[in-house]
Amino acid sequence: MEDIDFERRVLPMKNKMFRLAIKILGTREDAEEAVQETLIKIWQKRDNIKENSNLEGYAIIVARNHCLDKLKTSYHKHKAVDIENHEFYLDSRTISPQKDAEFKDAAHLIDLIMKDFPERWRMIVQLRDIEGYTNAEVADILGLEENVVKVTLSRTRKKLREILINKYKYNYNEN
Repeated sequence: MEDIDFERRVLPMKNKMFRLAIKILGTREDAEEAVQETLIKIWQKRDNIKENSNLEGYAIIVARNHCLDKLKTSYHKHKAVDIENHEFYLDSRTISPQKDAEFKDAAHLIDLIMKDFPERWRMIVQLRDIEGYTNAEVADILGLEENVVKVTLSRTRKKLREILINKYKYNYNEN
């Protein structure tokens, strides 16, 4: 892989890797460092990457593994993520400030709940619902069967919904 190929194929994935890293590590600084180190690892192994390979899946796996290794080696505690540091896909011109605040409150509440969920649940939700991968792609990235991803995703969403409704009396209304 040449420099130009790396810039064209790998660098555009840095935001996805960052969002994954911040979910796992919990701080912006740790996530930025993890993405940087992941990009270096991919660059160092660029000659082993086949032209038609699933480079995005490979990059996500490398980032995930690096973050998990970092957690293991530094005894890093998972912290609640600062919602203000996340990039949300909301067009501020089309929603009111009230809706924006409601969304951020809900996202913060979800982050607080999700931090207590098992790692596999968090990874599946991150990759499927936030990053937009298909169930098959999530299964490939995490080395799981596609049915396991579907069932886990369904159970995670159900559990999250139950906690939001029962514990926080949360009720989402589209209007």
